[in-house]
Amino acid sequence: MSYCHLTLEERREIYILHERRLGVRAIARALNRSAGTISRELKRNANVDGTGTPRYNYLHADNHYRNRLHTQKGGKFQNATLTQYINSRLMQRWSPEQISGRIQRDYSDEPAMRVSFGSIYRWIRLQYLEPNAKSKLRRYGKRSRAKIKRFPGAKSVRTRCAEASDRQRVGDWELDTIVSAKRDMSGVLTFCDRKSRYCVLTPMKNSKSPYRVEQTIKEVSARLPFHTASSDQGVEFSCYKRVETELGIPFYVCDPHSPWQKGSVENLIGLIREFFPKGTNFREVKADELKNAMALLNNRPRKCLEYKTPAEILSEECVSF
Repeated sequence: MSYCHLTLEERREIYILHERRLGVRAIARALNRSAGTISRELKRNANVDGTGTPRYNYLHADNHYRNRLHTQKGGKFQNATLTQYINSRLMQRWSPEQISGRIQRDYSDEPAMRVSFGSIYRWIRLQYLEPNAKSKLRRYGKRSRAKIKRFPGAKSVRTRCAEASDRQRVGDWELDTIVSAKRDMSGVLTFCDRKSRYCVLTPMKNSKSPYRVEQTIKEVSARLPFHTASSDQGVEFSCYKRVETELGIPFYVCDPHSPWQKGSVENLIGLIREFFPKGTNFREVKADELKNAMALLNNRPRKCLEYKTPAEILSEECVSF
């Protein structure tokens, strides 16, 4: 039975049964309440009579209950030492989490000097602390961008089948593009197989071309296993519908601003940057240089593959290819 407060009628029943000298457990059974509830009621709401003896009266008990209910409860923010400590650190631009963690070291033997960072944020919001404290927060005034899906009707990566999500097979590819330096539209289209980490790197004169992405997917799927494709919501991947209808390849997209949902290709891009640092103009990169980087990456042992190479995993599972 879910808990609810005692009513006036229940207090009247407690009063009658208590006057009849029934015990706490007998009263609890009669009201279908726990014995602890009855015991606390009799102790907490008893009224002292003229002889100094505590006696229970249901009208006085209900008044005591309602007075306590409407009495504003105190809080730790009324501890002057604690609030002064918090205010001084906020003015030094400490975060609430840093304050909460540090205060446990500075006052290790004082339980009253304990506060969670959530409480500090709440006190700031309720203006219990220094008026200027809010402006000292590092992310004050910044709002997270709304995750608006720009690809209507596209399937989310969170709905991928278990084989793709759990890296059980070769052929589930994550896609992304690496763009050249500013004012140049050239770049590299990268493919990364989720299981084997095998990569395919393709140069693009226009890194925002959906047609080029579609044609490259068609070429790769003709020579390698290709069960699913996953990408972000970049304009170059707006060909997702044609990939599904014309090539029959399920296409999944990540939520906006959520690169961790395609972590394999993001990690691959970090490895590619060893060969082509940020600021590289891919229009000046020769095809042989890109092929050499691809070969080196596919034949480099990986810890996540128990120190096998991506090429070895691919050849073991796809002998026909």
